[in-house]
Amino acid sequence: IRLAARAMALILLTAGGAGFANAGDLSNTARATATAPGGAAVNSPTSTVDVPIIPAVRSMSVTKTGVYSDTDGDPGFTDGDTIAWSVTVQNTGNVTVSSITVADPLVSLVCPVSGNNTIASIAPGSSVICTANYTITQASIDNNGGDDGDIDNTATATGSAPGPGGPVAAAGSASVPVVLNPEMTI
Repeated sequence: IRLAARAMALILLTAGGAGFANAGDLSNTARATATAPGGAAVNSPTSTVDVPIIPAVRSMSVTKTGVYSDTDGDPGFTDGDTIAWSVTVQNTGNVTVSSITVADPLVSLVCPVSGNNTIASIAPGSSVICTANYTITQASIDNNGGDDGDIDNTATATGSAPGPGGPVAAAGSASVPVVLNPEMTI
C-alpha cells in the first residue's frame, strides 16, 4: 500500500507579525499527519524554510526638461515665445506609489489620464510624463531670467506608499538659457 499526500498553503503576513525570525526572515515550519488504512498514524518529518523578507522601498524620482520654441521667428527670446516643460515621475522603489500630486510653480501641469496635475498610481519601475507650456514674458526677458541668465524651474511630486514613513516625495529641476537679442534702430 502506498500513501501519497500533497498540500499547499499560502500565508500572508505583515512585517512584525508572527512567523518572522530575528534576521528579517519569514520562518515557516510544517508537518503532515495522516491516518493510513487500518488506522495507523503516519507522521512526516518536520520541515522548516526561512525566506528572506524584502523591505518596502518607497521612492520616486523626478526628471524635468525644458525646450524653447521661437513662436514669432524673431531672434532671441521675445514676449510670447514658449518653453515646453516635461516632467517625468518615476517609481524607483519596489511598492506602488499612489495619490501623486505633481506641482510646478511656473505652470499648471497636465498628466495623462487625469488631465490635471495628479497621478492615481505608479507601479514599481514605471513612469508617467506630465507636460505644460510656459509663455515667456517681457519681464522674464528684461530681468534675464531672474538675473542668472536662464529660466529656472523645479517640479515636485508627492504621493503615498505602503510601509512606514510619511509621504514619498521627489523634486527635479531644469533651466533654459535666456537668449537675449538687444538691438535698437534709429
